[in-house]
Amino acid sequence: MLSPKVKESLEEAQSHLRNALAHSARTEKPIINKQIAEIMTAIDYLMKMEEVSDRIDAIATKINKDSDGNSFLGGLF
Repeated sequence: MLSPKVKESLEEAQSHLRNALAHSARTEKPIINKQIAEIMTAIDYLMKMEEVSDRIDAIATKINKDSDGNSFLGGLF
């Protein structure tokens, strides 16, 4: 799980990038806009994948506690 400070910093970075994109859309070359948007997407992906990873870990932990290692996952987790 992302710490609150890291999550807050990433959200703040997204906010700044969104502002930069709004300004660059009027004055910069399209490649600049594309790169800013890709960075924003990467931050969003990072936060969402962290949530998914946490859910997978929780499910794997529950499966291991509920089974004797002979689960459908074969005790991989």
